[in-house]
Amino acid sequence: MEFTVILFDLILAVPLFFLLNWFEQKKNGTSFEINLAHIGCSLIYLVLVTGMLGLLGLSYFTQNIFLVVFFEAIYRFIYLHYVWERESFVNRKAYLMIFAITILLAYLLDVSFLSKVETVFPDANEMKTVVWLLIILFLYLLFKDQVRLDFMKESTTTFAKKKEYVVTSYAKLKMKYHDEVTKFKNKQLVPLFYAMMVYENYQHPPVVRYVRERFFGRKQSTYGVMQIPSSIPLTDLQSIEKSMEKIEQIMKKSKMTKSNFDAVKILKEYYQNDEIVTNIMEIYQDIVSFDEV
Repeated sequence: MEFTVILFDLILAVPLFFLLNWFEQKKNGTSFEINLAHIGCSLIYLVLVTGMLGLLGLSYFTQNIFLVVFFEAIYRFIYLHYVWERESFVNRKAYLMIFAITILLAYLLDVSFLSKVETVFPDANEMKTVVWLLIILFLYLLFKDQVRLDFMKESTTTFAKKKEYVVTSYAKLKMKYHDEVTKFKNKQLVPLFYAMMVYENYQHPPVVRYVRERFFGRKQSTYGVMQIPSSIPLTDLQSIEKSMEKIEQIMKKSKMTKSNFDAVKILKEYYQNDEIVTNIMEIYQDIVSFDEV
């Protein structure tokens, strides 16, 4: 197999990667259902790509087309571990199992079907089978909520994974910005501010911030780890200082002291978004619990 074929497979894996990411963000369901859909989408993508390449006279590039799935899995690994830094949320055993199953099924699909036929698209007679399959699929989608079987229970490790990520991120941020954050006069603000930092760092990881600020600087409107709106670029430390100033102003405006400290009120005034407030309060509770140990 020539280098050009491998290069072509690497390119084809890119749209599959974005397609699966989009699908996972939109899909609601159990982990089992999402993983099953992940495998199905990968196989369907291989069939459609093989068919399109055949119609375009590029069948040469369909050699070992199953490698597209393999390369997509590598992209996903890099994305989770080095771009979004969310390895704490990844169930490694489940990830490797889905990866192995998808590769195996893609390989079997390739050697037993895709590489054996001139075209993967059905002719007029074969369309009868396709039509009936579509009818069956429609009926399933129509009645699945009434006759649903629970094949597998949802994993209960999500909360533990989330707490692990919070504690790990908190420790890293504390080591880096402890001197700055502890400048708060009211020390009750310290764990709350770290909770805000963990949330913002999760939503906008360092690599993503760097790429946005480096290549889209003129269009960028928020900067630093705290994502502070600014007309000029800000460093992480500068964004922390401005965020702390804003919180101090909220405290002063609300006439809040140690005796009437209200973390929720501060967050609501700061973010003006109840969903964000709820998420940060969960992180805040994890940090407080960790500090009490």
